[in-house]
Amino acid sequence: MRKIVDLMTQETLTSKSSRELYWREPVITAFPRYANVLAIIQQFSDGELWFLNYCIQLQINRGSYTGMNLDFCVGDMLNTVYRCPFLSIEVLDIEEFIGDGNERDLIEKVIHYIDQGKYVYLPVDWFYIPAYQMYEEQHDAHDILVFGYDQENRELSVADFFENFKYQRANCSYKEFFAAFKNVLRLPCILDKVLLMKPCCRDIIFDLGIVRELLRDYIGAKNSNRRFLPVYRCLDFLNDDLFEFGVDVYEKLTGYLHYIAEAKILVQIRSYDILYEHKLALLRLSIYMRDYGYLRNDSDIIAKLEGIKKQCLLIRNILLKYNITMKVELVERCVRLLEDVREKETEALQQWLESMNEEPCLPKPEGQIVTSDARYVGEDRSTMGNWNGAYGDAGFDIFEEREIGERIRIVYHGFIPKKWKEISTYDDPVYVRTRDGKSSFAECKFFEKKACMDIMLLEDKPYMLSFYILAWWEFNRDFSIQILDSDSGRELCEKRVIASSEGLYVNFIVSGHVKIIFVNHSTDLGVLSGVFFSAVCDEEA
Repeated sequence: MRKIVDLMTQETLTSKSSRELYWREPVITAFPRYANVLAIIQQFSDGELWFLNYCIQLQINRGSYTGMNLDFCVGDMLNTVYRCPFLSIEVLDIEEFIGDGNERDLIEKVIHYIDQGKYVYLPVDWFYIPAYQMYEEQHDAHDILVFGYDQENRELSVADFFENFKYQRANCSYKEFFAAFKNVLRLPCILDKVLLMKPCCRDIIFDLGIVRELLRDYIGAKNSNRRFLPVYRCLDFLNDDLFEFGVDVYEKLTGYLHYIAEAKILVQIRSYDILYEHKLALLRLSIYMRDYGYLRNDSDIIAKLEGIKKQCLLIRNILLKYNITMKVELVERCVRLLEDVREKETEALQQWLESMNEEPCLPKPEGQIVTSDARYVGEDRSTMGNWNGAYGDAGFDIFEEREIGERIRIVYHGFIPKKWKEISTYDDPVYVRTRDGKSSFAECKFFEKKACMDIMLLEDKPYMLSFYILAWWEFNRDFSIQILDSDSGRELCEKRVIASSEGLYVNFIVSGHVKIIFVNHSTDLGVLSGVFFSAVCDEEA
């Protein structure tokens, strides 16, 4: 997993009296609990992917249309916050955060946490903040994200659903913020705590299995909340009688429109916004799966999902027009479009399931002709964790840091990330050094029985491919590395690795499109603590 930019360079320090942490408008803005998290973790290359990996299923409440609420089916309402691997979270009581109840102490506390690189996520009464649509009209608690301050203008940088109920950033005076937060004690809140969220670099592995399970749940209209146990807060989500799931949400969405047409009242748009964003999420996930070899490139699934997304955007826009004109025929048209979407989507998702690769195989660019080859060239037991200058001059992935150019593509499958030691100056020789060589850490991708990598070298020239195996003192690593031509399946070479109480590099010369299969022969786990690409001279090639 590659961190796109260093976190410190993403913080804007305009003066000693102001600071802003990273914030970027997210692609999914259905609810604050999704939008606020994505606005932060999009700074990581895998941040959005983590969200897309799990937010596949939909649910909607049965019963009254008055409280109709379409949402992603992810277990607890705040699951995407509390379980986000890219956020380290501290939870505080609202009363504890307010403290003595004066403006100065509260603002100093917020500034203190922002200076520590922590976002402050908490509920406020939107009645007191001018950026909200309901300013001075209605008291209600709503989640807000605080990510900056300006002492000179006495303002905080905040994000939420402000003017026109659109997720966006705004400025809020210290006085307004204090009044809005203090008054929230009197109101019911979905988020009834103060969360301090600090971004942290994590290496995640795409979970093909959960995608398959959630797509099957969606087509079969099954409750997916049980896949995200334990459910702490929203136990009702485990009750199948209270909700519709997957393709069955369309019955409620169309039923609501029949009700609207008969009653001749305004449509509550939010569920149709979420329907559109769900199709956008499915499309982006399918594109990722195609680009990284999990979805066969010869299918037309992406084109079908693009068409479904456009239809759902059209439905939302027509309903917005209905709210202006009150022409019932517009609602009736949306009912027909929804019925068509359900039919097309069921077909497309079934095709998606049938087109998945069990193991990823990167698609070869059109017209690309490269020769796939591999041979074993030796081991290195002396360099250990200090790879700088010895390996990786053409690219490296040490999981904490990654630097691989556009001409090399990698996808991992069947590995699980694990970190034993955080980055520190402690200099155990087997620990992996950071890129600058000043610090070290112990991290790996591990596998129990079998795992694989697919590597595409987009130049018709060889590289030295080196795997670093960090063998802890109490564990024995014993596994084989088999390299195949990924396109033909032809075996190119194989090497058995045995390591104990050491750091070991296993080196190959490779070219073209290769698949590397790791098979464990030990009762201990197989591990991989670094992947390095080095240029080779003509003699080595």
